[in-house]
Amino acid sequence: MFSSHIRLVDRAMFARHLAMMIRSGISLPEALRVLELETKTPAFRKILSRICADIEGGKKLAEALFIHPKDFDPFFVSVVEVSEESGTLAENLDFLGKQLSKEHRLQKKIQGILLYPSLILGMAVVLGSFISIFILPKLLDLFTSLDVELPLSTRVLLWFANGMEAYGLVILASLAVMLLAFRFLVRLRSVIPLWHSFLLRLPVLGSFLAAVSLGRFFRGLGIMMRSGLPLVHALGVEERSLNNRVFSRYARELMRGVASGSELSALLSRPEFRRVPPLATKMIAVGERTGKLDESFFFLSEFFDEEVDTIARRFSTLLEPALLFLIAGVVLFIALSIITPIYSLTGSLQR
Repeated sequence: MFSSHIRLVDRAMFARHLAMMIRSGISLPEALRVLELETKTPAFRKILSRICADIEGGKKLAEALFIHPKDFDPFFVSVVEVSEESGTLAENLDFLGKQLSKEHRLQKKIQGILLYPSLILGMAVVLGSFISIFILPKLLDLFTSLDVELPLSTRVLLWFANGMEAYGLVILASLAVMLLAFRFLVRLRSVIPLWHSFLLRLPVLGSFLAAVSLGRFFRGLGIMMRSGLPLVHALGVEERSLNNRVFSRYARELMRGVASGSELSALLSRPEFRRVPPLATKMIAVGERTGKLDESFFFLSEFFDEEVDTIARRFSTLLEPALLFLIAGVVLFIALSIITPIYSLTGSLQR
């Protein structure tokens, strides 16, 4: 929902370093000035300068952060706000920084797992484009001049080469326009919920996205409840913070149910919350009975983070050989399409 100008790791380091300096007895404005001088990101340095100016002008830290919603989401601001009211700013900032660092490490791990398949796919696209634009058109005249019957694979290759030679730029431009139009369409306010719901229904990607959203959802609830926010307030913050609109709607409906007196576990057992697995419902019920709901939330966040890691590894394991077979099949098709008519021609000349 919010597009940040600063990286997740910058926010994590900001929270942890600020907590360390506040614990050391450094005043909040002075600590912010130190962080402004130390940060290496120009955009973040400007933001810290404005925040520090607002603090020196009499605003609280939460009020200063609230002015930058693209950099500090409602979740971050709410934790700071309740921490300032309870006098536990340093402790909660340190805990928040650790949780954000954990989320950053998870993101890096997923990126590392998917790096190799992405490189293979990228190289295949580049190689295919090079062959289509520079090599196939040159073979067109050669094949059409051969006085032999061309096999089906060669005729298909010639048809593709003809199309690329005559309409290559038009095809590429059309694909680019379609991609831009699609990106614009899925960002429309009325289309986003439908698009997110569609993504969650996909076989592998849907499970992955659901695990990512559930991990963030429960981690956010755990942090806010440990910071002292009531569950109703925490659910309201999650509604505004979650990127996936399906789970954002879940948070809104759960907030209304909890506000009317229902238990969270009872609400999650309803059919409309089918994206939340029974394990989560049972763990939350245990937390409600024992009075340790925040610990249940943290357990679930760890569980779904591991699920994300497992799905990403499984997807990478399946995708790598699939891409290799696909590339090998394309190369074999092109090689046979080129070699077969030449072999037929040399055979006819020898006779």
